Amino acid sequence: MGEYECCSCNDKFHLDEPPYDGVPMCDECRSDTPFEDAILKMPSWGEAILEIEGLVNAEVSDLMKKNDTAMASKLNKSLNVMKRGY
Repeated sequence: MGEYECCSCNDKFHLDEPPYDGVPMCDECRSDTPFEDAILKMPSWGEAILEIEGLVNAEVSDLMKKNDTAMASKLNKSLNVMKRGY
């Protein structure tokens, strides 16, 4: 089916069909990690957005210090679109 990125070690691996349980994990990590632990390592959508928001805000702050208001504005608008969901 294609190339996937392991949610545990971030290595790329190939599968002929999608993962049977929906968790993209390489064989090595799958044998080392129980399924429940793999799911717990994945952030929820809300947690991921909060992390992205923190990174964007830090970058916007740096851009404002450099007086690059155009890029700071684009980043803020892009973040708003992501948080809105469309």
